[in-house]
Amino acid sequence: MEKKHFNGSIVIADPSYFVTSEEDWEKCEYGEHMEKLGFTDFLYIEYEEDVQEVVNVESQEKYGEICSDSCAMVVAYKEELANYNPDYEKDLGGEDNRAIIDNFDGEVTSELVPYKDDDYEGEDTVIVGTGNISFKSRHKDEVKVAVNLELQDKIASILAEKMKDFETEGIIYKSPKK
Repeated sequence: MEKKHFNGSIVIADPSYFVTSEEDWEKCEYGEHMEKLGFTDFLYIEYEEDVQEVVNVESQEKYGEICSDSCAMVVAYKEELANYNPDYEKDLGGEDNRAIIDNFDGEVTSELVPYKDDDYEGEDTVIVGTGNISFKSRHKDEVKVAVNLELQDKIASILAEKMKDFETEGIIYKSPKK
């Protein structure tokens, strides 16, 4: 997979949300050649029709959600997008159509990772940024699993401490018969 270095604020979104006209959409060859619209640095990623959120790997801060109508994603400089389309924030809509990472200095790439849920099994494209800010895209249900595992660990720690208290006090716990 291609890797691209960025040094500045970046936007990740479906390229069809960037363009301002059907003519420009065709001119940039459906997002693959954003340079034809004045973008100097960008990363084009083939991307299935999938909704993922983009989060900081360390803090879990959410930068937004990405979804694709054109089966592609583009990572581009926020400043270049604003120069091309001053109304891009209105055109992109809320945080459910794009992710913005301010002051990013590092590399962005995509990876294919195995994914399985009740309805789907296969590989998904995940967008990964490494640098002064580390981020990645992930399915929302991955958050639920991570939170549930974290909660389970906390509960297990609390129970272990309580069991130590019982042992110290000479109390023996017997589970009820079923």
